[in-house]
Amino acid sequence: MSASYSSGQKFELLRRVTTAHRLRFIPRNKLLQCLESYPFIEATLQELSREQQDLVSAKLSGASTPAPDDMIARLRKENEQSASRRFSRKCGVCHTPSPCRRAVLKECGHALCLACAEQMKKDARCSTVVCPFCRTSSAPVPLYEDEVHDREESLQDLSLSTSGSEMRTASR
Repeated sequence: MSASYSSGQKFELLRRVTTAHRLRFIPRNKLLQCLESYPFIEATLQELSREQQDLVSAKLSGASTPAPDDMIARLRKENEQSASRRFSRKCGVCHTPSPCRRAVLKECGHALCLACAEQMKKDARCSTVVCPFCRTSSAPVPLYEDEVHDREESLQDLSLSTSGSEMRTASR
C-alpha cells in the first residue's frame, strides 16, 4: 500500500468507482480489503484520480484538451508501464521475482511458485489448500510451461534438422 492516500481517501476513490459502476452495496471493509489484496487496484485508482484532476484543472484554466495523437501516445506508454505491474510472474507468497516452476490453484486460478504450493499442501496435510489471496479452498496444479516450451524447441530443432538433411540429399 502506498502512503500517498489515507484510508478515508482510498475509500472515497473506491466509492466513486463503485458508484459509477453501480456497485453501491459493497461494505467499506470489503472495499479496503480489496485494496490490500490486489495492489494494482490502488495503482489504477490513483491513475484514474490523477487523470480526473488533470482534466478538471485543464477545464478550469480554459486550456484545450490534448491532441488525440498525444493522448494516444501517452496512454500507450502508461499502459505498457502498468501492464508489467498487473501481469507479473512474481510469487505473491514468497515474492520470488520469477520462479522456475509455478502452480495454479484450480478453483480460483491464482498462481504462485510450486515450492510455496507444495509447502502449503504439506502444512494443510491434505490435497487442498486455502488460497492466500482469496481464501478459496482449492487443489494446486503444477504448471508445465517450461516442459511445453522445451518440447516446442526440440520439435523445432528436429524439423530444422530433418529439413536440412532433406536438402542435402536433394542436392546430391
